[in-house]
Amino acid sequence: MVEDSVTDAALALRAFKLADFANPIAVVGSGEQGLDYLFGTGTFADRGPTRPHLILLDLGLPKMSGVEFLHRIRADGRTRDIPVVILSLSDRGRDVTACIQLGAEAYLVKPLNFENFSRITRGLKLRLTLVARPSEGKPGGWVLSGACAVPEAGPTSDGATSAEKPDSP
Repeated sequence: MVEDSVTDAALALRAFKLADFANPIAVVGSGEQGLDYLFGTGTFADRGPTRPHLILLDLGLPKMSGVEFLHRIRADGRTRDIPVVILSLSDRGRDVTACIQLGAEAYLVKPLNFENFSRITRGLKLRLTLVARPSEGKPGGWVLSGACAVPEAGPTSDGATSAEKPDSP
């Protein structure tokens, strides 16, 4: 996750935890740190490149904008096909258009409360694998194992999107 707001990052992490996602989620606070994290440079040089299954990207980042970050990862063969979901306060048409043209999987205007964000998190159609049912008292949860796509189902009456998790591993 590339997000400069500690509050927004905490909200997203809480929503993913409540949705039983088992993937580790790394949070960096700027586009520059995001690039260093992906390519194993700068402060992340000691651990090498990383290829996440999904990038959650804020547009309103300090120094390098989210659009510039997206442009840079799309220009590099190592990161070109990593799914990116934009989470932004901006609903300006030019921002949405730029992100879609650069191959963002989805563009979501940030909700202002946890309940709305949780509905959107559950609404993303993710390819998930059930590692272990948390209700059985075993560690595990839903693991993102590949792609992300805009939900095929339309918005619900409350503006959230609907999609379902698979019932079996």
